[in-house]
This record gives sequence, structure tokens and C-alpha cells, in this order.
Amino acid sequence: MLKHLTKEELEERYRKERDLRVKERLLAILLLYDGKSIYGVSGIIRI
Repeated sequence: MLKHLTKEELEERYRKERDLRVKERLLAILLLYDGKSIYGVSGIIRI
């Protein structure tokens, strides 16, 4: 079962995450959540 998280929950997980690869992916999700395009996010983050 997949649980959908609020932006606040994602931000909290991002702050607490220690694995850099997971943290980078959480940041990508947060940027998409804020309305950035996939192309814009891929330019910022190595996906």
C-alpha cells in the first residue's frame, strides 16, 4: 500500500534523511511538488 505524504511530511523526511541518494530524490519530489517541470528539476538534480 502506498501512502501519499503532505509537503510538510516530505520536508521533514528530507531534513532527517542521511542517505544522500534518497535525500536527492526527496528534493526532486519537493521541487516537483512546488510546480517545477520535470525538465527543470532534472537540470538542478542528477536524476
